[in-house]
Amino acid sequence: MAGYIGSKAVLLSTTAAEVSGDADIGGSLLVDTIKADNGTTAMTIDSSGRVSRSVLPSFFVAGSADWFDLGNTYTQIFKTATFAVTTDHNDGSTYDASTGNFTASMAGLWQFQCNIYSGNTGDVQNPFRPYKNGSVWANTLGYVVSNSNDSYPDNTGTYTWCMKLAVNDTVGIFMKEDVYGYHSNWSGFFVG
Repeated sequence: MAGYIGSKAVLLSTTAAEVSGDADIGGSLLVDTIKADNGTTAMTIDSSGRVSRSVLPSFFVAGSADWFDLGNTYTQIFKTATFAVTTDHNDGSTYDASTGNFTASMAGLWQFQCNIYSGNTGDVQNPFRPYKNGSVWANTLGYVVSNSNDSYPDNTGTYTWCMKLAVNDTVGIFMKEDVYGYHSNWSGFFVG
């Protein structure tokens, strides 16, 4: 069924609606799939009202190596030159293992999580932090802290944050002291 809203052409069916150009359609628009002009499905709404986005950029990377002592200088991790990594998924190709950087493919709000597994080999504090475009971001810092540097316990620290990024902004994780690649991971996804 075709019609007009103001001067804008509208194509309506039981499964989709398309508005050409800018239009204030007002009221309710009953659709279960929203697609781009090229036919790519962007969002699906099921009968319970749950929304899924099929092309949501996201990544998950984990270390796949043993212990590394990075010393007292911040060193970028989740980078193949530092230690081996395994990428579980990289939807949208936003993460690059060779540089260790995430690169924003869209402007907006992004959510990140980093979990670090560290052993106390004499270092009571093992700090890690996100860098944005090669510099410390917002003076933030996470720590894996041990209560003693004599007992050599293994510990984990988790850091979660969201940040506004422009297209092509980069994010990387930098750390000092000791990291165990196998149990450390980093992930992120586009919020909107």
